[in-house]
Amino acid sequence: MNASRRIVAYLAPITGFLVLFLLWEAAIVVFHPATVVLPTPWQTLRALLSMAQSDKVWADIGTSLFRVAAGFAIAIVAGVPIGIALARSMFFREVLAPTLEGFRFVIPFAWIPIASLWFGLHESGKVFITWYAAFFVIAFQTEAGLRQVDERLVKAAKTLGAGSRALLRKVYLPAAAPMIVTGLRLGLSFAWISILAAELVNAKAGIGYFTMNAADFFRSDQAFAAMAVIGVIGFLMDRAFRLLERRMFAWHRSTDAIQ
Repeated sequence: MNASRRIVAYLAPITGFLVLFLLWEAAIVVFHPATVVLPTPWQTLRALLSMAQSDKVWADIGTSLFRVAAGFAIAIVAGVPIGIALARSMFFREVLAPTLEGFRFVIPFAWIPIASLWFGLHESGKVFITWYAAFFVIAFQTEAGLRQVDERLVKAAKTLGAGSRALLRKVYLPAAAPMIVTGLRLGLSFAWISILAAELVNAKAGIGYFTMNAADFFRSDQAFAAMAVIGVIGFLMDRAFRLLERRMFAWHRSTDAIQ
């Protein structure tokens, strides 16, 4: 990438934020909404700077990150093996796939009342919601990745005497790894998106709880600032995962280019 393209790549996102800022300010000037309905960009920025100096807010962010990490880790442990089972076993696919497909379309928000009944004030309720948000995309991406493995690779490995375990370990998983990692990236994004829902489950801490609490006390500037924090953290996590994908699977893109 030459210098001019690098400059454009860095400036393009900033331009988008500037356009949003100007539209936001224009809406304030034209419609004159009450601050409790729509705070000004400057009020939101002041709230954001105040939050950055608050140990409580940093603790809330840490709490949310822990809940997402716990739910995401459990989703990996459950989702990858189930995805492998769906891809490798007709029995599991016929038995499990319809049920999983059905639950897949029930959004995490719908589970809030049930999670509240099941887990009460315990952290498990929040972790359950983030797990649920990540699990299905991880499982189905793993299944899709394994089912798209080139059969020529499988036949070649069988010719060399590879058994079912060796095929899984040395052929299927390495070949499906790019799609599995994409599933992990999407799963992490969904888990983070669900943090607001997760922290509606009798939470007393977390950035989602902070957002709802600010809205309850008509501090729209703090609520907007908290949503900005959620968006920025989600964006950074996604970009970090994309960078990891590019570095891990540069060989995969090179192979696609050759084909």
